Amino acid sequence: MRLPFSVLALLTCTVSFLAAADYSVSFNRWVDRSGDGLRQVGETETPPYVSPGLEKQNGSEWIYSGGSLNVTPDGVRTWSGLQPGHYRMFIPTTSYPDFSLTAANVGTDDTIDSDFAANGIVEFDIINSNVQLDVGFLSRKANVILSAWIDRSRDGLRQATETEMVPYLNVILEMQSGPSWMAVYGSNPTIALDGTRTWSELTPGRYRASFTNSYPDFSLTTANVGADDSIDSDVNPAGQIEFDIDGANRRFDAGYVDRKANVTLGFWIDRSRDGLRQANELELLPGQFVNLEFQSGPMWMSVYGSNTSIATDGTRTWNQLMPGHYRATYNTNYPDFSLTTANVGADDSIDSDVNPAGQIEFDIDGANRRFD
Repeated sequence: MRLPFSVLALLTCTVSFLAAADYSVSFNRWVDRSGDGLRQVGETETPPYVSPGLEKQNGSEWIYSGGSLNVTPDGVRTWSGLQPGHYRMFIPTTSYPDFSLTAANVGTDDTIDSDFAANGIVEFDIINSNVQLDVGFLSRKANVILSAWIDRSRDGLRQATETEMVPYLNVILEMQSGPSWMAVYGSNPTIALDGTRTWSELTPGRYRASFTNSYPDFSLTTANVGADDSIDSDVNPAGQIEFDIDGANRRFDAGYVDRKANVTLGFWIDRSRDGLRQANELELLPGQFVNLEFQSGPMWMSVYGSNTSIATDGTRTWNQLMPGHYRATYNTNYPDFSLTTANVGADDSIDSDVNPAGQIEFDIDGANRRFD
């Protein structure tokens, strides 16, 4: 029996299947110099070679993603020919000790933020569109600036006018390696005109800076004075400070106190005979001279040089004396005069200071002195 055409049409059908579409995943990276988790227009720097892995979920397992990989000369990776499904991309973060991952998913613009979690993994779905993934790296390298100044105010704070360099200053920078400290060599540091030293692009780690001064006329000022760490001295009494480098630039300063000082030696005729120099007691003692000596071991050495000035009233001033123990001796060989009583009253600036032999011993260690 021949069936009608209409019946044949009902019995005959064609079943067609759409082939699953191929999709792609692209991967790019940048150095997040701004540290804000967003790729700024000027942030074109890329970290060293980054080779992420791509896997596809298959039940409870992660398997090779398939597809083909293309890498452009600037390091952009694109996997093409991928089928829909759930994927993950991972970065071996431990392979980049000089970098850490920036914060992920910052802001509302997914085209300029970082997509990877701190563990270097991002999971995503391919459904009906291509996927673009980005990762931002924070450089853990940093610079350190080491500077020193002469603390003329002796307050432990660097004043705006305190711009003098510390003579004969040596600064050593070391990096900790296990229990040892290894000196940092290379083309660093750069040294500015004021003696400030800068080490650039130091790798992450623990460091120690040592300030050494072979000039005995200087000693370290008080450290960590006040609340402003940018103007105080940071080093310990040994001239050292330890610190970590982990992405942020650092600066440390060492303040030095000048131990040199001036001594002024004066004299007067005590007409009131009370041991105190009155305002109207201005007479000069004829032929008076003062000998200044410096103690060197068991010996006393006369202080010579061009650093002595004599005022119109006969007062003598020795300038910039080195630290040490000194002795001043006044001429007492006057048959018509004798020494007045010493150390009378509470005001040391107007009494007589010398012993019956016309001498006084004192120390120089940064503070100017005066004796009469």
